[in-house]
Order: sequence, then structure tokens, then C-alpha cells
Amino acid sequence: MEPINLIWTAPDWEIDWIKELFKKVEFNLIFDTQFKTITNNSVLIINNINEKVIENYISKFLKKNYHIGVIQFGDEHYNRPMNYYKKVSFVLRNYYHDKFSQYNNVYHFPLGYKKGFCNDNQLQLQSANKRKYLWNFIGLVIGRKTRPEMISQAIKLPYGFVYTTNKWGEADQKSMPTDEYREVLTNSTFTLAPFGWSTPDTYRLYEALEVGSIPIVEYSNGYFNKLLGTKNPIPFVNQWSDLPNLINSMHGKENKLQKKCIYWWKKYKKGLQKKIRKLVRENFNI
Repeated sequence: MEPINLIWTAPDWEIDWIKELFKKVEFNLIFDTQFKTITNNSVLIINNINEKVIENYISKFLKKNYHIGVIQFGDEHYNRPMNYYKKVSFVLRNYYHDKFSQYNNVYHFPLGYKKGFCNDNQLQLQSANKRKYLWNFIGLVIGRKTRPEMISQAIKLPYGFVYTTNKWGEADQKSMPTDEYREVLTNSTFTLAPFGWSTPDTYRLYEALEVGSIPIVEYSNGYFNKLLGTKNPIPFVNQWSDLPNLINSMHGKENKLQKKCIYWWKKYKKGLQKKIRKLVRENFNI
């Protein structure tokens, strides 16, 4: 199998995640934020709202009859260009929505973890019931509809860790360094994973799974079942007022649920890797 080209035109927040998902595919990684690289058997990593720029770039591949796919990042508000979807071999995108079922070449995958979160020196994960913190939340609270109620309910429980920020990501001077953030999640039985800006999906959900912390999400009208499958074991609350009862009800069962989540997440990722390899082999001339 000859290598394909991953052409990265966007910020590289998800680069570690994409490398893991393409683990079964040999690839060359090309960084090109100027949209100048035109080569066959390429997957374009895009996070751009300028429709003309995207359409013009993709048209250059199509004029040469090149095989191309797209990874669409950052479309949390479902407002990014998608006129090109039917023109390319396939589209892999975050943020599930039923409206994309009209395309038979569009496939969803989860947000995954941010660059630098995972490392090669992680120790064996500690059992859920032996962790320092019962629960944690690190992130924005102000301006998010359900998060103040989540915190007000969570602090009713002991051994919690809360660290609030003012902005998303590294733009905030209060942002916790990645290694410290990972350390908190690694030492937490549960990680609270409320809605993001406009969808239920967030990085912290998958970062928790990576380090064996059990994520708790809020009811999302079947969003995660559609994205991750109905066999996902992630616990949820109908509203955050249910949180204390949910966590108390899992006392003595944490280790079993933790093992179930870890096993499911590893299996799910392996399945994604196989699907991506199959997608590439079926659509590219390699």
C-alpha cells in the first residue's frame, strides 16, 4: 500500500488524534496553510469558513482527476462550506448531525483529544475507586447554559476538583497547562463533560476516556448513540440535578464501569482505524 498525503491546512490541535486514527495507513504529512500543494491520493484537513478558498483549492485537484478526501474540523455550528462534499471521494467530519445522511460519502468521527494530551510515558491506569478526586471539571462555566447548575450540584459531592477558565483553550491566560490538566483527569474517578458551544461533544469526554476517568455527559437526544453507537457505556444525566444520585448510585461499581469504558474505547478506536484504512483503499489509487 503506497503512502497517501495528509495535507494539513488548518491549526493542528487534532494532529495527534489524526495520527492515531490513520495508524493503519501509511502517509506523508504535509503542512500547507497557503493551499498550494496539489497532489494525487490526498486527504485535505480543513478548518476554514471561506467557501471560495475551499472550492477553488478542491477544484485544482478535480481538474487533474486526482483522488481526494477531506477531514472537516471545527464545524460545531454547522455553518462551514459543504458544497464540495459530493465532489470529493469522502468526507470525515466531527459534530454529528442527521442532515448529513443525505450524503453517502460523509462519515462522522468523534473529536478525540487535543495535541499533547497523550504521551508515551503514561503509567498503568489506577483503579477508579483509588483515585484522589471523585470528580473534576476544568473549563468555562460563565456563559454556558447548563454549567452553573452542574457545578452547583457537583459541589454537593466530596473530593471534587474545579478549575474555571475565562476563555477556551490556550487563548486564556488562566488555561491550565496540558500536563497538569492530564494529571487531574488521571487522578479522577469521574470527569464531568457538559455540552460544548452548540453540541454535546467536547474534547474532555475523550481525554477522560484516554486516562481511565469515567466521563459523565448530559442528555443529548441520542447524539452520542448516533455518533458512537448504542453500545457505548458512557453514563449520562437527564439534568445536572441528577448528578449526586447518579454518582452515589455507582459507589462500589466504579471499577467495573471504568474497565468497561476503557475496553469499549480501545475497541472503538481500533474499529475506526480499520474503517479509515478501508475507506482509503476503496477510494484512492494506491
